[in-house]
Amino acid sequence: IVFSYEEKGGKASTLYEIKDHKDAITGVSFHIVSPLVVVGSRSGHYTLHDYEQGKTIGHHDVAKAQISTLRIHPDAQFVALAQSNGIVKLWNITANEIIGEIDATAGGSIKQISFSENGYHFATLGEKDHKARIWDLRYLTAITTVHEDKSDFKAHAITYDPSGRYFAVGGPSLSLHHATNYENFTKFNIASPSGTNHISAVKFGGLGKSILVGTSEGSLNIYK
Repeated sequence: IVFSYEEKGGKASTLYEIKDHKDAITGVSFHIVSPLVVVGSRSGHYTLHDYEQGKTIGHHDVAKAQISTLRIHPDAQFVALAQSNGIVKLWNITANEIIGEIDATAGGSIKQISFSENGYHFATLGEKDHKARIWDLRYLTAITTVHEDKSDFKAHAITYDPSGRYFAVGGPSLSLHHATNYENFTKFNIASPSGTNHISAVKFGGLGKSILVGTSEGSLNIYK
């Protein structure tokens, strides 16, 4: 369901309801220019919608694989479709065709993906080995695996900041890296009363001046 939110008064109303999927929704991504949204599901089905006109523009399927997550590229020309088999397919929205793919099967099913601000780099997070891998989309090749200071560090969340300067990895702690060489420069520890708490979601605020961290034990921390 796409909601329209009124800034004054805080009222939300249903703008458009999508009913094209028969399995669990695993990914939603909005176009940054046009009123378009891409939706993917566990069945391998992904659809493109114009939510202002309230219509479905296209239906497509990824053969023999579930879609684990998806994201529209910053230039809004194509979508990265991450699959449960560790393959990322790049779908050109205008041409309506797959234009390339990335083989990230070493990490297992892809849990999360993130584009750098300029769209040149692309990060994947593997469900099996919990490692963040960086790819160069211009050549569809691997650049590096982001290393932490502890060999048993398991990543559960990744994201680039809006300025393109930083890359964050969330696990038992929050680790911040320079997005040029992916070297770690600082770390934030999180409280873990049970000893098993870890970061499950991470998002930078406006201009990268703050960072929001959600944990597996239900807390939300904001760092500045």
